[in-house]
Amino acid sequence: MNYLSFDSALLLARTAPVAIAVLDQELKYLAHSPRWISDYALQNQSSLIGRCHYEVFPEIPDRWKDHHQRALKGEVLNSEAEVASKDDAFNRQSGIIDHLRWALYPWTKDDHEIGGIVMVTEARTENKRLEDKLEVAQHLFHAFMNNTAAVAFMKDVEGKYVYTNREMHRMFSTSHDDINGKTDFDWLPKNIARAVRASDIKVLNTGQKLQQIEMVPTPDGEEHHWLVYKFPFVDDHGESHVGGVAFDVTEQKRLETQLSKERDFAHTTLASIGDAVIATDRRGRVEYMNPKAEEMTEYTLEEAYGHSILSILKLVDADTREPLESPVHRAIKTRKSSGIPDNTLLISATNRERGIQDSAAPIFNVDGELTGVVIVFHDVTEARQLSRQLAEQASQDSLTGVMNRGAFEVRLSQVVVDAQQDNTIHSLCYLDLDQFKVINDTCGHSAGDQLLQQVAMLIQGGLRKTDILARLGGDEFGILLMDCNVAQALKVINDIRQTLLEFRFVHKNRSFNVGCSAGVTEINAQVRDGVEVLGHADVACYAAKDNGRNRVHVYRKNDAELAKQRQERQWIIDIQDALEEERFVLCYQPIQSISTHEKRHHEVLLRMIDREGTKISPNVFIPAAERYNKMAEVDRWVISRFFQELTSCLPQDDSRMYAINISGSTITDETFLQFLRAQLEEYQVNPKQLCFEITETCAISNFHTAKAFINNLKEIGCQFALDDFGTGMSSFTYLKHLEAVDYVKIDGNFVRSIGESPRNQTIVEAIHRIASVHDMKTIAEFVEDKAILEKLRTIGIDFAQGYAIGEPKQELSCSYSYFNKGA
Repeated sequence: MNYLSFDSALLLARTAPVAIAVLDQELKYLAHSPRWISDYALQNQSSLIGRCHYEVFPEIPDRWKDHHQRALKGEVLNSEAEVASKDDAFNRQSGIIDHLRWALYPWTKDDHEIGGIVMVTEARTENKRLEDKLEVAQHLFHAFMNNTAAVAFMKDVEGKYVYTNREMHRMFSTSHDDINGKTDFDWLPKNIARAVRASDIKVLNTGQKLQQIEMVPTPDGEEHHWLVYKFPFVDDHGESHVGGVAFDVTEQKRLETQLSKERDFAHTTLASIGDAVIATDRRGRVEYMNPKAEEMTEYTLEEAYGHSILSILKLVDADTREPLESPVHRAIKTRKSSGIPDNTLLISATNRERGIQDSAAPIFNVDGELTGVVIVFHDVTEARQLSRQLAEQASQDSLTGVMNRGAFEVRLSQVVVDAQQDNTIHSLCYLDLDQFKVINDTCGHSAGDQLLQQVAMLIQGGLRKTDILARLGGDEFGILLMDCNVAQALKVINDIRQTLLEFRFVHKNRSFNVGCSAGVTEINAQVRDGVEVLGHADVACYAAKDNGRNRVHVYRKNDAELAKQRQERQWIIDIQDALEEERFVLCYQPIQSISTHEKRHHEVLLRMIDREGTKISPNVFIPAAERYNKMAEVDRWVISRFFQELTSCLPQDDSRMYAINISGSTITDETFLQFLRAQLEEYQVNPKQLCFEITETCAISNFHTAKAFINNLKEIGCQFALDDFGTGMSSFTYLKHLEAVDYVKIDGNFVRSIGESPRNQTIVEAIHRIASVHDMKTIAEFVEDKAILEKLRTIGIDFAQGYAIGEPKQELSCSYSYFNKGA
């Protein structure tokens, strides 16, 4: 059986000229017609809405209550069928007896369940009272219709208007007299009038209400979209009519069109980007995948739609192969953005494996309710393979093939930690060739390189498989003897010393003795860190040299003190004297943009002048300054002197950058930032012109401190460069966490031999690629000739520094001409 819908019930209550009330399942009022109030003299009652019918009319007889319950169960009832008389007597508490005709109609919800009943009554006592009430009802009807925001109208079967409300007159600049008795063809464009008339006829012919969007322009020519509700009805004379109300939804339609365009644009964008995108509902079920996500997961959107993200995005740990928690479900639980570990693999539908990086973000509606999650991920398989390959290649010394210093220091630090935790004992040897400088100076660098290669092979041949050999720099080697006490280590190192003593290096029919001096120290639970134990071995090696060379010396605390007094204390005195006597000077070396040839960047370099007027390289005195914690004071002097020169005679436009080296001790100095801010304020220096350089070894060994230091200076506005990059390739692992770094300076040992060494060229190319992935510029050091410069240009390196670009010059500090040259 077809019952009244809720909308129809409300419409009747609002428009019918009879007494109508709409009640819910508990017989509470939801709506009523004005006639209901006037028929039952309820004007002095508070609002009926929400009140129970039996509370309003406590005199309701039991027989009517039974009717109500039957109607709530689905029966359509009326007074003519239930009683012999057409009038049903209703005894009021006021003493009035109303003779009524009534009907009860169930109304249904959207799910077709009965939601309540509609009561229709007609009082038949006192015709005058009925007439008065009818007049009141008409007045209220017109008042209501003329004050509603909707356009309301009624038409007869010929399409002629019999009623229009005030809103229709306002919107279409007309009056009731202008439009009464006329059809839509009299005042609307013909094509629109035909469409409107067709929908009217449909309502009349089918007897069904109609809801649709109609486009009807207003007299000013502006197009308006109307949401129109039309319904058929028959008047008191049995004539059929079409009634309707219309709401102006032009703005909503405009917003819908705009939203549709934005949605199409979003889909087009998501379909063209290189990242994979998946959207889920609040339970983690797939609702959208862009083409890249389909490609990577090997599921189509049609296949994945409605399925759990766990079955589509299968993630495992690359090492353990264990399944990983879905970032989508983690975002749902925490209501925060979520990512995945760096070593995550995506297993596709065909079991293809890809390394991915991703992030998942929850989506909330305007009420703050979680509606779903969007996950974005991209393929990093090639980048990870390249990073591993580079780490393996660059952990080796490019000349000898043994481990380089950076990798060795990292391994040494690990061994020290193991010794502290497991109470194990190992030994470290610092070995220095005795005759390398003679051979290098006599026969040239090429011969020196050959000697180092042959010596490395000889040393390696005297070690066990578990031992580690590294070239620490120049002609210095480090040997880590695992699970080996000092007594055992002495035998191994003395055998190597004897092997080198018996070795003859031959170059162009000339033979040279080599020999070596070595220092040995023990690694045990009492050692603090790798820096300390390496220093002990270094001191012992110096003692071996001081004692006549070609010997092995074991580190002893007293020996270390003597060695420090002889070799380093004098440098500390000299550094202090140079600071007090102003015997430090600044030099400037240009850093050239390879693509534009501009010389707008310069590195600030420090030189010491001895009392004879000779410039001393920082490589000579800085190690002592670092060991005795003097570098922070030296760095402060550099900052102050450079700011003085910058404000007095150096160009200060924003396009010029000045690179300043910062030591590890300065990074850990908590007062340096305060000092720098004070200097910037005093000299009014623009921080954007400053680029601070720290070595990759320093950054790694003080990683968290270095990262905080960089971030603090970045907040001020300074830039950052990672110097000597490539000496220790463990930095590749940390590079992505140093996102504030602007420049990567490639270690010169790779650059200056790039023409002769394909391996070094590969490393330089790889460093450039990795830096570019992180939006960092690359600077190549030790660019000594045009051939190297052309190689770097081919690779795509951004900047070059070296003698082929320009030498460090002190006089640049007060010379505008050099800075402006070619800029």
